[in-house]
Amino acid sequence: MARKRLNKEKIVNKTAAIAGKTVDALETAADKTEDVVENVVESAKEKVENVVDSAKDKMEEFMNKPEVVEAKEDITNAVEEATETVKTAAKTVRTKVSEVILQYGEDFLIADIEKAVKKDAADKKLKGDIKIYLNLEEKAAYYTVDGKGDETMKVSFSSK
Repeated sequence: MARKRLNKEKIVNKTAAIAGKTVDALETAADKTEDVVENVVESAKEKVENVVDSAKDKMEEFMNKPEVVEAKEDITNAVEEATETVKTAAKTVRTKVSEVILQYGEDFLIADIEKAVKKDAADKKLKGDIKIYLNLEEKAAYYTVDGKGDETMKVSFSSK
């Protein structure tokens, strides 16, 4: 029995020694792996920085090519022309018609007729797209709302 105990103790001691060596080996491997990963990351950073620098240089070189410089000038000129066109168009749009006068023996202000038609339609609780038809002989404005109308949709107008 004493022999068995010695064997068990030897086995336990040897196992503990092996386990200690295994832990040491794992720690060493982990340290080396960490060093390798750091070196790889550092190397990758340097390579990325080199690629970025190279791309910047190539982009600057490309942007300074005569055909690119000429294209930039063409674009600048086109933008300036477009700006002038827009400014001219804006001035044209700002032109305002103060009033439209219909002359048929008497003068009638179109704005007054339009106002009267809108009021008549609102009084009748009609809403939608209004089209006005002038009958100068009758001095009346007939109208439709969304394409529908009848004899009641009429406004008489007087001269101004």
